[in-house]
Amino acid sequence: MMKKVLLLWGVLLFFLGGEAAAARPSAYARAKSKGRVYVHRPNYKLYRGARHYRPVRWLQAPRFLARKAGGSRSRL
Repeated sequence: MMKKVLLLWGVLLFFLGGEAAAARPSAYARAKSKGRVYVHRPNYKLYRGARHYRPVRWLQAPRFLARKAGGSRSRL
């Protein structure tokens, strides 16, 4: 009988402990409540166009002298 009581208490505590994590709204739910569209982007900095730095070359002209028209994003 004591084992059943302890088992029931354990199951009850197990289910009550799991509700706190389930009650927290997901990122999708937070965005939806604000009227936005949620997009999962784990590599956000790549989407923003993060600069990838190249190693310094000693025998090369400075970058500001070698730039094309419109900077580094120019297609010309």
